[in-house]
Amino acid sequence: MWNKSFLILFPIISGLIAQQDNSFNFQSNGENQDYVNVTSDPQHQPTAGMTLEAWVKPTENPAAYDMNGIVSYLTLQGSTTESGYAFLYKEGKWRFVVITANDENVFPQLTSWPGTEIPYDGNTWTHIAGTYDGAIAKIFKNGVEDDSYNTLGGAIVWEDIDTDLYIGKYLDGNTSFKGSIDEVRLWEMDIEGLEGGGIQAKMNSTVDVNEPDLGLIGYWKFDDNQSTTVVDYAEGTAAPGQNPGLLTNNGNGTCDTDVFAGSGSGCFDMEITEADFPFSDLADLESVDDTWPMEDINGLGGPDFTYKVTLSEPASVYITTCDAETFLDVEFAIYPSCDHTSWMLYQDDSNLNTFYPDGSSEQYEFECQSGVVINGNPQPTWANMFPRIDLEAGEYYFAIGNRNIFPPEEDDPY
Repeated sequence: MWNKSFLILFPIISGLIAQQDNSFNFQSNGENQDYVNVTSDPQHQPTAGMTLEAWVKPTENPAAYDMNGIVSYLTLQGSTTESGYAFLYKEGKWRFVVITANDENVFPQLTSWPGTEIPYDGNTWTHIAGTYDGAIAKIFKNGVEDDSYNTLGGAIVWEDIDTDLYIGKYLDGNTSFKGSIDEVRLWEMDIEGLEGGGIQAKMNSTVDVNEPDLGLIGYWKFDDNQSTTVVDYAEGTAAPGQNPGLLTNNGNGTCDTDVFAGSGSGCFDMEITEADFPFSDLADLESVDDTWPMEDINGLGGPDFTYKVTLSEPASVYITTCDAETFLDVEFAIYPSCDHTSWMLYQDDSNLNTFYPDGSSEQYEFECQSGVVINGNPQPTWANMFPRIDLEAGEYYFAIGNRNIFPPEEDDPY
């Protein structure tokens, strides 16, 4: 039974207009701060162990901002009034600090906690992760353990927490991070050494939040179409999630390119789920690679832009690129995996056949209206439109190809 229906609209243009996947470049300026505030909640208070992760791209030497934070959920108010965890910069290194039951008076000992150095050239993304297993705290740089600290052990302490969780700063004052942050993840256990791979196995792509018993209790991807609401994707809950963050942008911060942009995480450019529907996007087909060889499935082939679509349950989708802002001759295919031979359907133009791998095809007469103009002659059907497509729960790759025969007319606005 197909109990969900979604409309997906993909206008295709020759220049990039909007981007869904982002990171955020935090650029606080004194009291004018950039940071994300996530309201304090027991959901983000692991006890027996934990893992904290983030991708970061600092733009300034953090030595000028000692005690600035990448992520902070930490109270340090005296030798016996301490709770939480953080990524903090202290005396030359980014440190993973976690307050445990058998430790006290942690503040004077911060330099004992595991630390690592991160490039601050404004161009280099670095993955940082901290783990605690009930006894040992470790810090990882790009998936490789860099330092560790044998704590006095015990459960993580929360009785004295009196602050919210912050991304982009430690506390008020001169403790703000300068640079881009993306893919902040919080796990309720030490994920290093888990069956199927630990930090290195997970760090280079987004997390499948629908995987059962995942242990992911906080997940902020900044893939929110430049909204001030930073969705918490943990546990697969619908946007904005159980514990969304609120972006305060009083400094000079701006949205930045997603950490996985360019890599396409292997075979796609943007990831969407049901939480994004009804979905509409303006994609650039002149600065992307030819990832899907559509010439192998009756197509012409050329640069393509691909959306990874994750469905948590069976759904009916309606797809079109028929839009006045579609200025390129495009073709469309759906794949259930990154294997280009796994295609499920293909269409060149809205008034031509839709082809299937079993050799069958079907044709519809849609009233498509595109913005394609060739030699002064409008070509309204040179875009795509489909009847209802029924899909099972799973992952799909919607690939839109630039047939690249006719460039946009010179007087097109893009």
